[in-house]
Amino acid sequence: MNALARLDHRLGLDALSRDHATDPGVRCRPKSRRRSPTPARRRRCADRIPQELNQFQVQRRHQQLYARVQCHGVRRSKSRRQAALTPENPPNMGETHPIRYIHPRGDTVPVMPDDASKQQKGPAALPPINMNTDDLDFDLPPELIAQAPPQHRAASRLLHYRRSDQTIAHRQFAELPTLLRPGDLLVFNDTKVLPARFTLRKPTGGIVEALFLFERAPGTWRVLLKNAGHGIGLSLTFERDPTLQAQVTERYEPGEYSITLSTTEPAQTVLSRIGRMPLPPYIKRDKSHDPRDPQDLERYQTHYARNPGAVAAPTAGLHFTPEIFQALDRQGVQKTFVTLHVGLGTFKPLTVDRLEDHPMHSESYSLTHDAANALNQAKSGGRRIIPVGTTSARVLESQPDLFSPASGETNIFIYPPYGWKHTSALITNFHLPRGTLIALVAALTGLEEQRRIYSEAIHQKYRFFSYGDAMLIE
Repeated sequence: MNALARLDHRLGLDALSRDHATDPGVRCRPKSRRRSPTPARRRRCADRIPQELNQFQVQRRHQQLYARVQCHGVRRSKSRRQAALTPENPPNMGETHPIRYIHPRGDTVPVMPDDASKQQKGPAALPPINMNTDDLDFDLPPELIAQAPPQHRAASRLLHYRRSDQTIAHRQFAELPTLLRPGDLLVFNDTKVLPARFTLRKPTGGIVEALFLFERAPGTWRVLLKNAGHGIGLSLTFERDPTLQAQVTERYEPGEYSITLSTTEPAQTVLSRIGRMPLPPYIKRDKSHDPRDPQDLERYQTHYARNPGAVAAPTAGLHFTPEIFQALDRQGVQKTFVTLHVGLGTFKPLTVDRLEDHPMHSESYSLTHDAANALNQAKSGGRRIIPVGTTSARVLESQPDLFSPASGETNIFIYPPYGWKHTSALITNFHLPRGTLIALVAALTGLEEQRRIYSEAIHQKYRFFSYGDAMLIE
């Protein structure tokens, strides 16, 4: 047997035997008991080995080999790894080949070789898989849920995670400018939170808790009411302004109503007089009045907020101060602003078993001409685009490859695996389990790394959720 024939013969045997030997998920067949070949049998076998193989024979043998490997890999769908060999990419000496990783759910996921990782990273290369909501669950000690902001905005802690080497570092948020690169573009959500929470009283004196959603027409509001009963025709009085009346006129989904006010003043004007900040339910406050209300009015709002309309804060921006903005300028980090009015769907838990079955809520957004220009320049220059918060990320990922001024609604639901179009890194808080926001984080880091990051944050006693600490994923 010449060298070419021996190499080709050994290639076929080694490729299949190596798959079996290194794969714990493959059950090898027991070796059959056969007698040692006699000298006469050895001579007959040697006579059948071709002395020379032409190019056509070599190519055909390679095709047969790869077909056997591929079919073998399909049969052993529970295996963890298999060689992704194709007839167009024969295994030459010293060549790096992609490996196909078998997802625990049975889905095959390509893992790029080192030289290809620069072209495409992370979830962008992954095919769809069926992901369960339970995959996003975790246990959080109640004492780690932040009930009040830190004394100073920038006094929050910052968990710094690098995807390139999967390292975690523990820092202070004030260090953020030193962790970014000159030319990075930070994208902030400049929505302004309305003081949308208020209380009403029934004629019997009972308290009705209310949350403003939006203004349908002057003097007509869409609201959430708690303890309103059937509601239709019910007359109510605003607790902080007894001269102001409201009547329930329509009922929609459970807890959602339409009310008509005794004034046609703009909703923003009325709410500034009678409203409180709409803190999420895991931040505990008294029903009608709390001594921390003035602090919440200031701190549950970013210092750069300018477009009213949100009923929840883009919490990743709560850590920024004018001093940090100045430090970013000195570092050469650029800034731009988009608007997404955060709605209650942000806090809505996932109630379905599979993520793809979740009906994602819609939120209104706008992207200005200046922001589109800044984003296009960053992309064309190969600079990083870093959204501050999941809301900014959703605006960016809702846009086509080329940015242009836009406004409308987005219901984009980002969960693993996801091919990111514009986001290079992310600044975000720690989010609720079994929610859409933690799904977005897992889409950027990978599910197993997201679990490891959160486990480390719990171990290090980071503060969680809206008033909690932050994380930089790059």
